[in-house]
Amino acid sequence: MTTQSIEGGASPSKLMRGGLWLAQVLVSALFLSGAFMKFGIPIEQLSKIMPWTGEVSPMLVYGTGLVDALGGIGILFPALTRIRPELTVPAAIGCFLLQVCAFVFHVTRGDPAPAYLTNVVVMALAAFVGWGYARRRAPRT
Repeated sequence: MTTQSIEGGASPSKLMRGGLWLAQVLVSALFLSGAFMKFGIPIEQLSKIMPWTGEVSPMLVYGTGLVDALGGIGILFPALTRIRPELTVPAAIGCFLLQVCAFVFHVTRGDPAPAYLTNVVVMALAAFVGWGYARRRAPRT
């Protein structure tokens, strides 16, 4: 791969790395904020922000909060700390699959579009991170 600049700007590989970091930070922030909300706000108050939380078992709310926390940590911190960065790809896949489940959940409940459109955006970001890191780690022939 060449590192020629794009019209005097950054090289494609630098743009890709920057895009991956941006996507990772966004996905991590969204997942961690979801986790903090699910654990830090009483369900009675949380249901005013996320109506579904008042209509399901508290264990589902806390369980999704735990998965959110693990996804938010897993998609960013292995690459950031360079401790087991190969875990970034499975974490991105997990984040993507969680968003697929959330999308199906919101659509089948008849929730308003913003609830599941957010899932689509996060799916795209997680897919980009997974694809980008898998591509970077693939053996070159």
